[in-house]
Amino acid sequence: MPPTYDNITYIKSLPKKREHAYGEAKQKWNTGVTFEMLEGNRLVIEVLKDILVKLANSYPLNHFNNRSPEKYFSTKISSIAEWHRNHSEPEGHGTGGTIVGVVVGERVIANLECMVSEMVLSLTSNRDDINYKAWYNEWIISYND
Repeated sequence: MPPTYDNITYIKSLPKKREHAYGEAKQKWNTGVTFEMLEGNRLVIEVLKDILVKLANSYPLNHFNNRSPEKYFSTKISSIAEWHRNHSEPEGHGTGGTIVGVVVGERVIANLECMVSEMVLSLTSNRDDINYKAWYNEWIISYND
């Protein structure tokens, strides 16, 4: 099912959504307080998850392992976080200190950003109404601080 005009409009809005999420999170990240930094990560992860769920609506029903996009991406994000936590503490869970949670969140965010850009590429291939390369460049630079 190809994306509709409304989906293309939504895709074009994504760099601004990312920029806004990072702007809100930056206030928390800059505190240097682990709990606040974790909250900043959570804000960005929730925005990226919401983007992925909305993009998934352009795919056929039950396309994601016969689960709702919400359930699919919740499970996927948990799995990604588990992977990063597991390999980030080779001496065992809890040995890396509280900062490991912040690092894990940062790595989850990077994975989700990649997933968004890959879904956008898939959804916009062979379309004349959006230039993926230009979109990607805007996505990547939408928040560099």
